[in-house]
Amino acid sequence: MNPHNPNLPNGQQPVPQAVNMGLSNEIPNGNWRDELSQADRNRLIGSIAQALKALSPTTSENDIVAAARKFEQTLYYHSTSKVIINMITINIII
Repeated sequence: MNPHNPNLPNGQQPVPQAVNMGLSNEIPNGNWRDELSQADRNRLIGSIAQALKALSPTTSENDIVAAARKFEQTLYYHSTSKVIINMITINIII
């Protein structure tokens, strides 16, 4: 038995609970893509491009923007909610 938690075997650590960033209470919206404006998408592309430029300053601007657009497009089409897009945007900016 684990001395800190008798319900866990020795050496096993408890799984941390998800951090509530105020986003988990949102009701899933199947039409979330309709609420995301082109300006929002362009801001996300800009944030991604800035992060990529910081990581690879010698890469051409055209390649940076192309990669940022492709990444945003992949997020847009494969994300299940706007919450995921927002969380990724927050993490990129930080």
